[in-house]
Parts: sequence; C-alpha cells; structure tokens
Amino acid sequence: MECYEDKEIVHALIIKVENRVRENGMIKLVGPLGFSDKDPQGFQIEGFEYPEFIVCPTNYSYLSEMIVNEGYEKHSDLLNYLAKTPYAMPVIYNTILSRVSKNEEYKIVEFKSKKDIKPYIIPVLELMNQTFMEIYGFVPMTDQEKKELAARYLMIIDPKFIKVAEASDGLVGFAIGMPDISEGIKKARGRLFPFGILRILRVSKRSKKLLMLLGGIRKSYRGKGIDVIMAVKLLQSCIEHKIEWIDLHLVPEDNTKMRRECERIGGQIIKKFRIYQKDL
Repeated sequence: MECYEDKEIVHALIIKVENRVRENGMIKLVGPLGFSDKDPQGFQIEGFEYPEFIVCPTNYSYLSEMIVNEGYEKHSDLLNYLAKTPYAMPVIYNTILSRVSKNEEYKIVEFKSKKDIKPYIIPVLELMNQTFMEIYGFVPMTDQEKKELAARYLMIIDPKFIKVAEASDGLVGFAIGMPDISEGIKKARGRLFPFGILRILRVSKRSKKLLMLLGGIRKSYRGKGIDVIMAVKLLQSCIEHKIEWIDLHLVPEDNTKMRRECERIGGQIIKKFRIYQKDL
C-alpha cells in the first residue's frame, strides 16, 4: 500500500479492501504481505534514519500510524540486524567448530564462479521449500518459480558468499549472501539497460556491506554444527574480501535461534517492519 499523507485516502482504500474481503466470506485481514513470502512484507516502523536496502520494503513513516488509526494492531514484527564484521570468531563458534569439523557426514562446498553454482541452484530452492515450511506466510515455489528466481539472482550473486552443505543423500544446508547493490541502483537511477546493470555490478564489487539473503538446514541434519561451519566460512570470506558490515534482514521476532546468532556476532537491530491484523 502506498499513498499521500492523507487520512481520507487511506480510509477510502482500506474500506474498499475490507468490504471486498467481507463479500468473499473472510473475517480477518493480515498484512501487508506480498503474493508470496519472496515479496516485500510489513510496514517499516523504525530505523528511518538508515539507508534503504534493495531487499527490504520501505515506506514513509506516517503510513503505519494511519493504519493503526484504521483499527489495525500488531500481528508480528520482522527485524533488520546490522553487524560489524567480527575479525575474531565468537568463542562458541570455535568451540563448536573444533567438535564438528571432523564430522564426515557432510562436506561444505564453496564456489569460485557462477558456472560452479548453476548445478546447485535448483537443489537449493528445493531444500528451501522443505526448510521454510515453518515460516509464517511461506508459499512453496513451483518449478517455474524456481527457474524465475534463479534467473533473477544469478546475474548479481557473488559465488564467494555462497556456501552449501552436501551429504551422501543430497544437499542438506545452504547460506547465501550478496554484496549490497543499493548504491549501484541509485547510481544507475534504477535503469538496468542499456548500461545500468554494468554500473550496478561494478559498484557491487566495491561494496563493503554483505546482505544475508537466505539460509536453511534440512531438519534431520540440524544440531550437527552445519550452521556454525557455514557461518564461519562466510565470515572468513567477508574478512578476506574486506566486507565491513553484514546485514541480516527480515528476521521474525519470534525466531529466537536466528536472533541469538545475529546477536552472537554483534548484530544490533536497526530497523523494524510490522505486519498488522484486524478482525472484521
């Protein structure tokens, strides 16, 4: 939802939606949500002093206040953490690493080129379908959506910041980061063609910030230290390539395990996004 700072406009839009929902026999509204969880979710309610990121929704600060005035209340919050790249690994990481590094059940695969990544893209998205089922609002991807998502990101991802865990029975974990391309998009004025994409890619190579996009571990392999090994490998890549900041975005407020990992590397909450609800 977007509109000018005008209560009458907001009210008219909301009433129209609510009436349509009632006509279709529904009794509750929850949002903002996209057509799937891969689309922007929530209204930003805190952290407007920080720059916008390409992977997060953004809106004017007045919008959430107007939504509350229409009778909506908090459903859930999504958190955006920002961490300074730690040049000394957290003690607990080293402890776990020494215990699990000799585990031969799986191996960590790292990449040097996009060509190396291609065979893993669809298996990663299939594993994502399995591991994200517990997340509110998750919609499993169809085969066509997997292909479209792969094509969307293949051009801009950096192989150095992708780690996967592989076992004898297939892929069991993945962690995907990407250099922040927000500044490149600004310099290209939002235009990809004819030369905008080249400018975006050039600026991204100089980015000092890594955006954590996705991560997941097959349920039967959780608790085996895969998350720690992939985290250490990613941090090592950040240090090697002079990444100064790590952005961990849209972490569900009730995902205490993920929040604990963000805070373990010194992450601080810089933005909050709220999903609202209203009984009709």
